Order: sequence, then C-alpha cells, then structure tokens
Amino acid sequence: MSGWARGVSWAGGFALAALVFLAPLLAGFSAGGHLGLRLVALLAAGAWLAQAGLSGRLRLPPARVLLPALALLGWYALAAFSSPERYGGAQLAFDLGLAVLVLLAAYALARPGWSGWALAGAGAVCGVYGLLQPAGLGLLAGPDEARATGFFYNSNHYSGFLALAAPALLGLGRAARGPARGALLALAGLLGVNLVLSLSWGLLALAVALLLMAGRWGWAGLGLLAVGVVLAVGLGPRPQPDPLLERAGAFVADSLGSRAMMNGASLEIVRRHPWLGVGPGQYPQAFTAYRPARITDVPTEILHKRVNYAHNDFAQVAAEAGVPALLAFAGLWGGVLLTPARDKVAWGLKTGLLALLLHGLSDANLTYVWANALLACALAGVLVSMGDDDGTR
Repeated sequence: MSGWARGVSWAGGFALAALVFLAPLLAGFSAGGHLGLRLVALLAAGAWLAQAGLSGRLRLPPARVLLPALALLGWYALAAFSSPERYGGAQLAFDLGLAVLVLLAAYALARPGWSGWALAGAGAVCGVYGLLQPAGLGLLAGPDEARATGFFYNSNHYSGFLALAAPALLGLGRAARGPARGALLALAGLLGVNLVLSLSWGLLALAVALLLMAGRWGWAGLGLLAVGVVLAVGLGPRPQPDPLLERAGAFVADSLGSRAMMNGASLEIVRRHPWLGVGPGQYPQAFTAYRPARITDVPTEILHKRVNYAHNDFAQVAAEAGVPALLAFAGLWGGVLLTPARDKVAWGLKTGLLALLLHGLSDANLTYVWANALLACALAGVLVSMGDDDGTR
C-alpha cells in the first residue's frame, strides 16, 4: 500500500472513531439525526473510496453481509421513488445509504482500538451525565425528566445506546490489562446503572442478549446489571413500596398496550401494502388511517394520537418499504451476527448488537434514531472485519 493510500486509510479510521465518539453526544439535538454526524459519516465513506482508488483494491465484507445490504438499499430507493412523498422518501433512503456506507467503510478502515477508546470516552461522558439527570441536575430538559436520557431526546433512545455500548465496553475490559481493565469494567457497570435509570425496555433486551451469548462473561454481565439495579435504587428517591410497584405496573401495562396498538396498525399497513409499503418516512401519515378507533384504551400520552414511528424496527421497515425490504434488513443483521466472536472484544460487540436488535422489537434504534443506527453500523463493520481479518490494515 502506498504512503498516500495508507494516510487516507488512517484518516478514514480517525473519522470512524470520531463518529463513534460523537454519535451519542449529538443525538439529542435532532430526533432524526444530525448534520454533523452525516458530515463525519461522509468523510469516512469518502476516505474508504479514496483509499480504494489509491491502492487499487476495494475491500468489501463477505457476501452474507454485502448482498442483503445492497438489496435493502436498492429496495428502499425503489420504495422512495414509488412514494407519494418523494422528497421525504429520498432523504430517508439517503440516510440508509449513508449507514450502509459507514458499515462498509468500517469494515475496510476502522481500527478496533481507536473505535474502542472513542466508545469509552463517549460512554464516560454519557454515564456521568446520566447519573445526574434523575436528581434534576441535567442541562437538557426532555419529556422524561425523571429518567436518565443522556443526550438523547428520550430514555428509550438512550437505552438503545446503552444496550449496545455496555457489553461492548465489557468486552474491551475483558481484553485489557492493568488499570485500563478496571476502568473499562467500571465504565461498563456505570452504563448498566444508567440503563436501569432509563426505565426502559433496553434493560430486558440486554439481559436476554447476555443470556443468549451465555458463557462465564455473559453471567458476569448479568451480575453487572444486577449491581446496576441495586445502585440505581440506592441512588434514587425513597418512595413507598406500594406506590412504586403501582407506578411500575402502570408503566409496563401502558408501554405494552401502546406498542401492541402500534404493532397492530403496522401489520394492517403491511397487509394492505406488502411490496413497497407506504413509502419511506410515511409511517406517521399512514398510522392515522389504521390506528384503532378507541385510542383512549391506552391511558397516558405516549404519542398515540400521532406517532412519529412504529416503535419497532422490523415493523417500521415492513410498513414503509414492504416485506422484501424486511427480508433484506433481517438478512443484513443476521449476516453480521453470524460473524464468529474470535476474541473478547468481538464477543462484546456481538452481544451489544444483538441487544440492540432485540431492543428493536420495542423501539426503532436502527430506523429512526440515526445516531444509534450510524453507531451500530460502524461497530458492525468492525465486528465483521475482526471475524474476517486478512491482516492488511
């Protein structure tokens, strides 16, 4: 590899590390994504293409990842072209294409060490800030003031980041030596406390992912979550047990009821529009025609009269771009998860991505919260590259 190609490769690796660091910190300034993240992602993608041109070699992931990624992108473009609102559809297709480019660039250029420390830095900032929020010391006022939201718009979006980052940092801690090992393991525990304080479904998603990954460190991760629960209860206010249980029960019933309602509407949309969906970005408009007649069956306001998205990654893809897009989406992430975890860092990344996908059954981290989507694609590229490393970087 020439000096120019090597320099561009390093620049791309730095841009990807910057994306990993900035994604959770800039997420709260726009629910649909942030211009700064798009620019950094474009820099990384440009570096990947420039490095390929200078070296004469385009490094691509294995077919199990590449083919469904291209199929998903192509079908979304077709759905956007067929949509009654082509501008919004084209913008969403662009964001999806950018996420795919980030995955491809990360596979070719990302350096696990750089990305790992970038994730640790972002996790430290978010973790400390998240501890302050339930005490009313946060700087950003959002709709979930009693929960930890980090720099995200709400706690569910933040919990998606936490479910991804906590096991990734646990894996980094397992692989580290000396003081770095203790610091990274403590940081993973701090994010576990934040996950508990977010009071969201991300906690359950991560617990299931740790059980599925099993092994001694899977149980250790569950132990960290248990410690997080104890610390969160200790750090929080002291309500009476009965009101606390009543609030928890009402939250679970309301959350399950609202998501069941949205999933029912999504299934009806898919039944009526199975091939191309209603168009990328058109779920909010379509939902009003398919929602249940009696919206008062769900007691509290969680965007029931006008939802912004399906609160389910898989339902979002199927409703907006059709069943073929859903198959490609599932194939892409299935291909990523088929990557063997050859070391402790890869184990952490794989566990985090699995947790994020499980969390996708109750929210839309990969189809609406673009900070989480770009971060997940960057880490997915790193994971696939680690499982298929040819030693060229």
